[in-house]
Amino acid sequence: MINRVFADRAYLDLCRTLRYKITIEDCEKSEFKNKSIDMIIEGCDNLYKKNVEEEYGDTHQKLCEKLFDIVNEADILDADHEFSYGQARKWVNMTMKYFVLMKNEGSNDRLLSIMHIPVDDYVKDVFKKSFPQDMEKEYDESWSKWNKKTYLSFLEKLRRLVKEKSEYDTCFDWEYYNWINMVSKSK
Repeated sequence: MINRVFADRAYLDLCRTLRYKITIEDCEKSEFKNKSIDMIIEGCDNLYKKNVEEEYGDTHQKLCEKLFDIVNEADILDADHEFSYGQARKWVNMTMKYFVLMKNEGSNDRLLSIMHIPVDDYVKDVFKKSFPQDMEKEYDESWSKWNKKTYLSFLEKLRRLVKEKSEYDTCFDWEYYNWINMVSKSK
């Protein structure tokens, strides 16, 4: 179901935040990327099959942990730029987002209601404008440096606020429409 194109495209969204060691050859980067993408495809196929938010979250967590293991095992990133929880989540969440958008899964209410959204600076900016009183100091740090606690706190707070205070049915809808609006305004 999940296609290599989706995970590869998601890697392009993420890779500008990765800092490879200067000594790493292109073939090593390629091997790392391919191994990671293969694992993400399998993991996202499992995510797609989940019907309950808690099951989705547990499976998502295990997938991100496997991605950490691959990155650490590869030992290809600069020591001053560790691979973060935010980066792992971004790669997985963008893969799922591309799957939903390109495979026309937008009418899949079950999936949209439990999916985790990809967080980036646009999403953080919209959050800050939409829910200024709920912006925590810990969210000021770049999403690409967020740890597990910060990321999950942001996600849970956003889920609650979207349900309570927005016109959108799901966080996916909130992110999708607000992200497009923010990008349009910034150009």
